[in-house]
Amino acid sequence: MDSLSDAFINLGALSVSIEDADIDSAEEYPLFLEPGFSEAQFHWSRNRVNVLVSNEENPLDMLNSALDHLAMSNKDVDYISVVELEELDWVSLVQSKFSPILVTERICIVSSINQNDIYSNITNTNPSNIHYIEINPGLAFGTGSHPTTSLCLSWLDNNIKERSSLLDYGCGSGILAITALKLGAERVVAVDIDSQAISCAKHNASINNVSLIVCAPEDMPFNTYEVVVANILSKPLQLMANKLYSMVQNNGYLVLSGILSNQIEDVVSVYLPNIKLHVWKEIDGWVCLYGKKYIE
Repeated sequence: MDSLSDAFINLGALSVSIEDADIDSAEEYPLFLEPGFSEAQFHWSRNRVNVLVSNEENPLDMLNSALDHLAMSNKDVDYISVVELEELDWVSLVQSKFSPILVTERICIVSSINQNDIYSNITNTNPSNIHYIEINPGLAFGTGSHPTTSLCLSWLDNNIKERSSLLDYGCGSGILAITALKLGAERVVAVDIDSQAISCAKHNASINNVSLIVCAPEDMPFNTYEVVVANILSKPLQLMANKLYSMVQNNGYLVLSGILSNQIEDVVSVYLPNIKLHVWKEIDGWVCLYGKKYIE
């Protein structure tokens, strides 16, 4: 599917995204392939391709050209839908509507763009005791509004230790890594395989005035950490079980999120007998799992 995506981009598409067409019935594999995995190993049964084109382009002509380039035909396509979108700056729209989120009593996520009414939804709290995490919303996943992110932030607030080390694997906006630094962690690395997420995390670290190492997985500067947190999805977490476990120091913690409540057993069983995972908390059907690594 990468070849089809490249074909659309070369023909003038503004953006291309590919997702699991059966995501509503069964999550299969991650959208991005981790280092060491090939597309031949993991693929979706059916793909949904979303292509954004300008008004000057004919989407059906572009589709036929892309299929011709790959020696495919319309017979390889289940259905085609063309929708005309209103002209909007979607990133700016998301940024303008973002309100401060008080995740815990001392963690508040605020927009670096819209600073108006920063205390608007903060009641019965002492602002001087709150760590404000500034995020540029709309550029990468992780604003604190999704239950999976909120669950991880809650775990960090309750468990992070002064001067500890932490790896945020699949960092997105870098919100978890930045929060860990503000809570007292010292050696913190944020990793992602998406170049835009890496750029976004670096930017967010800069506006929060924290020293954060942001890189791709192959460029990680350290081998093990006291805390490894991964807020991704159930399938990638299962596929990378050995890798994530190996990066946790002895007596360190592994924290996993992006898991639905009906996926707990599948994830827990993959990590056994190396580490026993427990449910930290559940919000709206999403759970956060954590476990301590012991080596005799």
